[in-house]
Amino acid sequence: MMADCPYPGCEAQISESERQCSICGGITLICPACKAANRIFARFCRICGNLLPQQPGWGIFKGSPSFSGYCPESQAPNIKLNSLWDLNLSVNVDAPILFYNDIVVVCSSNGNIFLINGANGNLIANVSCGIGESIFYAPAICYNRLLIPCLQKIYSFSLSSLSLAQAGNRPNLNPVPILELEGDEKICCGLNACGEMFFTLSQMENDGLYYLHIIHGWDKTKRGFFPIDSNRLAYPVTDGEYIYVLDDKGFLTLFHIENMKKYWAQSLNLQVDTRKPPAVANGYLYFVDNSSENKLHCCMLDNENNGWECFSVGIITQVNSFSVSHYGFVVGDLTGFKFFDSSGMNPETPMAENVTSAVQLDPILFPDRFLVIDQNGILILFLAGNMNDTAKGVVGGHNFPTGLAYSNRKVCTCDTNGRLKCFSME
Repeated sequence: MMADCPYPGCEAQISESERQCSICGGITLICPACKAANRIFARFCRICGNLLPQQPGWGIFKGSPSFSGYCPESQAPNIKLNSLWDLNLSVNVDAPILFYNDIVVVCSSNGNIFLINGANGNLIANVSCGIGESIFYAPAICYNRLLIPCLQKIYSFSLSSLSLAQAGNRPNLNPVPILELEGDEKICCGLNACGEMFFTLSQMENDGLYYLHIIHGWDKTKRGFFPIDSNRLAYPVTDGEYIYVLDDKGFLTLFHIENMKKYWAQSLNLQVDTRKPPAVANGYLYFVDNSSENKLHCCMLDNENNGWECFSVGIITQVNSFSVSHYGFVVGDLTGFKFFDSSGMNPETPMAENVTSAVQLDPILFPDRFLVIDQNGILILFLAGNMNDTAKGVVGGHNFPTGLAYSNRKVCTCDTNGRLKCFSME
């Protein structure tokens, strides 16, 4: 049985057994009821309205001081944010924290890695990457490994070792380097994992040339290495099949992850603010321009004209945060938040607005609500449909927060002085 491709502008036919459209390259999800093809993160079938199988969480690392994205866990209607614990490590922290299976991972600027029990705030272990190492960028989970980026090395831990440490045992937690750079080449952004692969950027200090590294999580022989000629790059992001690399001049390059090959290159004819990294979801690429208005733009593949078409999202200016998922996206400016429903993709009209203080970190999105920290240090849970806040928690005293992370109905924050605070969501 053949079905129409669900992506805009594509008229291809897709069989039930195919995961990817052979024409536009879009990843599809087949409805079990009517066999129609849907976009990979659709919640309901676009033909019969049937609830589609829930997809796994999509960890979108956007390079700003957060590790955020879409979490598929539904939350109770009357959920509350209850303070669980707080801990002051008294160390400098620049990298976003990671929260995985009730273990909080905090990387200090001097190369120490703190593993903390998310249930009670007890310190599980303190591991050093070595004298002279520094950690400024986000860690990642890939193929049952915890990956830590230093300036010229990427270290790896076994997650089974972390679980043993959490249980009170003393396994070997010595970090093992899986990537080592030489000369003046240094890692210049956080890690982004996708299945068995992960990727990052490095830069040569002398000539400024960038390199994209695509590496298999456990097989060191499977890796790609691509030079990118640009003055300034945004953090690379992925939709699960392709890596999107965007520079400050608006030049977009796509790399296929599995084949480790360059797939597409095109100018978007817009100046890009690379300090606000892009995001990709549901076949759309979002980024902030570098004009005086700092508008948010959305790009989609226009198959008829064989290129990418860009349009601005609403009338929002001075964008300082945004997060996207398959069901919608949240944009924060200097005055508050706006929620847009991506199912209709009407970029001019937000579904809901909330005028409150500006957000400090990119939101974490759930199926019907989102979680933010505002500039007053208040952790707020909003309903996406009407922007009513359903729960609040006082973070307080945070000096430039570097992390907002979620795991197992708990959310944890961290600031640049190593002060952590954890809340339960019940």
